[in-house]
Parts: sequence; structure tokens; C-alpha cells
Amino acid sequence: MKFYTVAIIGGGPAGLTLAYLLRKDVDVVLFEEHSKVGIPNHCTGLVGYYAASFYKSIVDKEVIANVYDTIIFHLEKEEIVITGKNIAYRINRPLLEIKLYNKVESKGYRIKLSTRVTKVLYNHRNKIYTNKGEFYESKYIVLAEGAKGLLSKNIIGETRKYLGIQYSARTNNIYEKEVHVVYPRGRDFFIWIVPVSETSSYIGYFTKPGSYIDRELLISYIEKKAGIKITSTDRVFGGLIPIDRIKWTKKHFIRKIFPIGDTIPSVKPFSGGGLLGISLLAPYLAYSINMGDISYYTKAIKGYRLKHNLLMLLRSIITGLGGLGYASKTVGLVNKIGVSISGKEYDFHERILYKALPILITQPWIFAYTLSWIRTRVD
Repeated sequence: MKFYTVAIIGGGPAGLTLAYLLRKDVDVVLFEEHSKVGIPNHCTGLVGYYAASFYKSIVDKEVIANVYDTIIFHLEKEEIVITGKNIAYRINRPLLEIKLYNKVESKGYRIKLSTRVTKVLYNHRNKIYTNKGEFYESKYIVLAEGAKGLLSKNIIGETRKYLGIQYSARTNNIYEKEVHVVYPRGRDFFIWIVPVSETSSYIGYFTKPGSYIDRELLISYIEKKAGIKITSTDRVFGGLIPIDRIKWTKKHFIRKIFPIGDTIPSVKPFSGGGLLGISLLAPYLAYSINMGDISYYTKAIKGYRLKHNLLMLLRSIITGLGGLGYASKTVGLVNKIGVSISGKEYDFHERILYKALPILITQPWIFAYTLSWIRTRVD
């Protein structure tokens, strides 16, 4: 048995980012269940200005694989086109994790690959047990276990999860700096086409678990709605996306157990992106641990939870109105009256809401539906 100041459970972007931000003299052990980092690849890596700038600054510019200047939302009866310089970026997720891993390893931290934490006991010294029969103690435990949340569910319960499935595809007639999003009618479901090069893209869909669509139907949606020709697909990848209210509060941190990343979950409610939440909260958690004062992180979580849960409320209202495509209609209204939408709004959805408020307050049906929605929850 060995005692560490910090035990990080999970070697994905959340765990690795935190480990990199911790002081070199902090005694750290990191557990990763896979034999190497960067696998399996779950996401496209689409982010806005803030997350791209954060990872460019702490890693290097090579992790930014693509920059986009146009996003086209394809709804049932209309298209909404948003343009702007550097409105979105694609981060090469496997490369990001490999580079972070190398930086963390160079700090001398102990990294336990192919090691899964099977049990955690919370006492004045937190105890950690692994699938290899090993036993560790630590002052702080950081749960960076991703969407599965096998350990965190014992603390806050189950988190609502969605599914993101995507393919690497050969594509024709697509502009390399143009992202497409397709919203089939009235569903909590959307499709994306994210160019990787002039002839290849990531195509995929977001849906509830159990609501799979086959490859042929996905291609049909894309070709019919977006007019993009898919000539072939090969690699398929994806995974669970936790989209739910944040339930973590100050009382959960008494035993010095801290969540980060998808474990919170800090995933953006509308797009499902997880890197922004990590880039916003990991610096606060690292500072709290470095200073030995958890108040910095508890305050950060409190503020983030307020904004996130407000957006979750808005998401529930919008999906109730007829699907996530209604969110794009709001974006379109803001854009039509000449209010610019930049890469910063791509990351911070609430900023689009603030810009949309002058428009929304002129729509009585918004208030009627919101009141009805609140009444159903109260009753």
C-alpha cells in the first residue's frame, strides 16, 4: 500500500488535463483502464474559441486539426446559415490525449495503465482498490471516469445518458470549412457532418440509447437534407454522452472526492461537447488541490451548476416544443436581426440566450409553454 496526495481515476482528457495543471511536487497517481490513452475515440472534438485556445495554450497548436467559418443548420422546412471567422474548431482528441499523457509522464507522476479501480472507500484516508488486487490510499480522489460514472453513481445516483455514434466517411461536394447539422422533425435527435479534409468527414448522430439508426438511413438523411454525397464509410466509433442536471453540491466534497469532466457532467446541454467544461473547471480544481483549499472548486462548481441547470431547463422546454431544431431557430432569429454570433457563443450557449431574450419576450407562446412545463413539474 502506498499513500498519494491525489488519486485520479480516469486517463481521458479530464484526468490528464487536471494532472498536467497540478504542481510537479504534488504526489499523484493516475489510473487508466485501457492499455494506452486516446482509446477508444468517442467524439468529433468540435469546440469553440475558448476550449480551442485553452488546449492550444497548455499543449500546442498541433492539436487544432480544423478551423471552420460556417455552420449550416438543416431544419425540416428551412436552412439557417451562421458565418463568422473561426466560429468553430476541431480538436484531434487522440492526439490531444497522447500529448497530455507525455507531459504528465514527464512530471514524474505514477500512471497505472490497464488498471481499473473497482472500489473506493471514503474515510479520513480514502482507500482505492484495483482489478489487479492493489490497494492505495490518498488524501484527494478525483473522479474522471467519463460517461460511465460507475463510482460516482454511488454518490449522486444515475445520470441521464444519450448516445453519439459516428463514422469516418468519404464525402463529395462539401466545403472544408463548413459544418452541417441536420434536425429531423420533432425529435431529441440530430445529425452532424464535420469535414476533416476536402474529401473526408466525420458523420454521426446523437440520440437516446436504444434509438439506433442504421448507416444507410443516416446517409439518406445527409444526402436528402444537406445535399452532401457520401461515397463510403469505414471506421465507426462513439459512446455515451451524459446530459443531465448537475447534482454535485458542497456536501459531496466533505470527504475530498471531486468530479471532473463527464462525471459532473459538464457536457454542453445542446451540442453534447465535453471539452469546454473540462477547460473551465480543471484549473479551479488544480488550484484548490495545489493550495490545499477546496473552497475555490466548490465555488466554481456552484457557479457552473447554476448556468448549466438553467440551460438544461431551456433544453427541456425546447425539446418539448418539437425537438432540438427549435434551438437552431432561436439562433437563426438572433442572426437575422444582425446580432453577430462568434466562436465564443459556440462554446457558451447562454450567451446566445442572452442575445435572444429581446426576441423571445415578444413571443407569448414561450411564456405559455414555460408556465405549463413548470406546472407539470410542481403537480
